Parts: sequence; C-alpha cells; structure tokens
Amino acid sequence: MSTVDITNGDISEFLTLKAPTTAFSPTDVKFHDSNGDTALYLVDWGNIVPPTVPHTGVVWKITHEP
Repeated sequence: MSTVDITNGDISEFLTLKAPTTAFSPTDVKFHDSNGDTALYLVDWGNIVPPTVPHTGVVWKITHEP
C-alpha cells in the first residue's frame, strides 16, 4: 500500500506484503491515538476469492518506527 503526496506526486510505500496474495483484502482503516502513540488499524477481511476460507480475517495494528 502506498501514499501519494498530492503537492509533488511523490509515492512512498507504508505497508509491504512479504508475499503478495489475493487473500489480503483490506476493508476498513482507522487511526487511534493512545497515550501519544498513534496507530493505524487496518481490517483485513481475509480470503474472499473463491473458494473462500473462513476465519482468515485479521486486524492489523500499524505503527511508525523511528
């Protein structure tokens, strides 16, 4: 997943999968700030490409490493 700087068009990655897969199907994101630490929570629905695989979804917590 990438971000785009709309002022200059620069593209930078903030999330990279070790092994790209169709099973990664993000459906929602939310920022949450707790005690000054901001995290991005990403809901991944899981494998929805037939044949579907139950219980493959996950909630990812993404934080910034200095």
